[in-house]
Amino acid sequence: MTLFDIEGEETPSKRRLADAGERLMGTHGIDTPSLQEIAAAAGQANKFAVQYHFGGRDGLIDAIFAIRMRHIVMRRQECIRQAEERGLTDDLGSLLEAVFLPMSEQIDANGHHSYARLLLQYTTRIGFDPHRRDDPFNARRGLAVSLMERMAALLDLTTSQFELAFSQQHFAMIVGLAARDNFAFRGHAILSLEELIDQTIAMTVPALEAAARFILRRG
Repeated sequence: MTLFDIEGEETPSKRRLADAGERLMGTHGIDTPSLQEIAAAAGQANKFAVQYHFGGRDGLIDAIFAIRMRHIVMRRQECIRQAEERGLTDDLGSLLEAVFLPMSEQIDANGHHSYARLLLQYTTRIGFDPHRRDDPFNARRGLAVSLMERMAALLDLTTSQFELAFSQQHFAMIVGLAARDNFAFRGHAILSLEELIDQTIAMTVPALEAAARFILRRG
C-alpha cells in the first residue's frame, strides 16, 4: 500500500525516505541510487528501510507522487476557485496557472525543485507512456486531466490532440524549474517563481493557440 492509500499514516520515517528518494532519484536518475543509499540519506539505520516501508523502488516512487499530488490537487482546487470568482474559468492563461503554479511550489527542505527534477527523470525514461492510466504518475493526475479537457474545448481540440501539443509546454515548465535550481546553485540571478510562471504562461498561450490552428488546418 502507498501513502495515498493509507491517509493519516505518513510517519516521519516514511516522509524522510520519500524526501531522500525524491532528491537522489531526481538528481542522479530514477534507477541510479541504490535503495541502501536512499535509506542512508534519510538517516535510517536499517538498510532495508525502503523495502520495509514501501516494498521497493516502485512503491517509493508511488508514495512520492502520492504526497506531492495531495498538495498539488488542493492548490489546484484553490486556483480554480479563484478563477471562478474572477469569471476566468474560460481563460486559457488562468487554467494554465492552475496547472503550472502548484507544481512550481513543490520544493524540498533546501528550497530546491527536487520534485520537478524527479518528474524530468521519470517522464523522459525510455518506456514511459503518458497514456497508460495505471502508471503511478498518470493515475494521480485526475484534476490535471480535467483541466486539459477544458483547455482542449476552448481551442476546439480533442483531448488527445491537446495533450500532444501541451506535453511540450509541460516539459518546458519542468525544465525551467530544474534550470532555476542550477542558476541558483551557481550564484546567478534567477527569476522569482511568480515571474517564471508569468513568463511561461505568456509563452505557452500563443504556442498552444498556434498549435491548435495548425492541427485544425491539417484536419
